[in-house]
Amino acid sequence: MYDLLKEYKVTSLMFVYSGDFIKTLGIWDVIKDACDRLGIDFQECGEVVPNPKIELIRDLVAVCKEHKTDFVLAAGGGSSVDTAKSIALGIPYNGDVWDFFDGSAAPETAVPIGAITTLPASGSETSNAAIVSNGLMKLGFEDDMIIPKFAIMNPKLTYTLPKYQLTCGIVDIFMHTIERYFTPVHGNELTDEIAEGLMRTLIRNAAKAYENQEDYDAMSEIMWCGSISHNGITGLGRPKDFLCHKLGHQLGAKFDEAHGATLSAVW
Repeated sequence: MYDLLKEYKVTSLMFVYSGDFIKTLGIWDVIKDACDRLGIDFQECGEVVPNPKIELIRDLVAVCKEHKTDFVLAAGGGSSVDTAKSIALGIPYNGDVWDFFDGSAAPETAVPIGAITTLPASGSETSNAAIVSNGLMKLGFEDDMIIPKFAIMNPKLTYTLPKYQLTCGIVDIFMHTIERYFTPVHGNELTDEIAEGLMRTLIRNAAKAYENQEDYDAMSEIMWCGSISHNGITGLGRPKDFLCHKLGHQLGAKFDEAHGATLSAVW
């Protein structure tokens, strides 16, 4: 982490995560030590929740503006990474960051982002998308400028996940793939093979990981599936409407349920 923060010439960091498990895993100590050694102004927030809220993002954007934050780092799952992406959009913008999600404005730039994945699910560590809740509205924004500059993916960081979160994440990965796969396009053979291979790999290793979450190889395959499922490669050559995702988002916003759970219900 020291080398990465040094490479990106970070002078002021906002570190976002969800709960004290980041400290239990030792991630917090590594980040803080790197910032201390590099003389980086260190700000943090461990209050990220599933279905990340625009209110927290607005508050953190204000803190970042005050501290002239030039890098946002997330640790956790998609909610933490999406929070970081949203903050990164809001820092250089003079208006409300929600403007980008409701389509009333388009960003010109964003602060760079990094990700440390502890929950294989959304693939947000390699995607160009962020999803945020505002009351009963849950909307997404997509732009390549919010793709993280780096993603650290260590299967050992997933060993203590509750099984419910693990299975919700697996559903999310599968849904990212089949939302692209089931489209009225023929002759797209290589993209089909990539998607089918991903789904087979996920099914095999999901069963292994559910029985033994300290199966390094199985968790490694699941993490890689998560990234590939949402970085665009399984959708090459075909359209996507992501209707199940859009319905799942609204259910998540209304009932504050895990994304994978609402996707499973809709599908």
